[in-house]
Amino acid sequence: MTETETNPTAVSLRYHFEARLEAMEKAVSMANRALDIRLEHMNEFRDQIERERKDFVRRIEFDLESEKVRDLELSQAELAGRPASYRSTRP
Repeated sequence: MTETETNPTAVSLRYHFEARLEAMEKAVSMANRALDIRLEHMNEFRDQIERERKDFVRRIEFDLESEKVRDLELSQAELAGRPASYRSTRP
């Protein structure tokens, strides 16, 4: 005699576990797909930030140009005979 003949619940228990396993595999597959989509969007966002970063002036470049402007303003004020306090108050 086989197990299913002696124990009628054996088939339903096996069926139950197989169904649960299949459902878990499907859930894992869906979670993996959702994670892949999320990571893909994060990479697109990172690429966008990298592209936009190239449009901005770096701090060191800004500081160098600001210093040149201050020096020019000071020179211009001195040539005009004004005190240096008339120059721009930019840091």
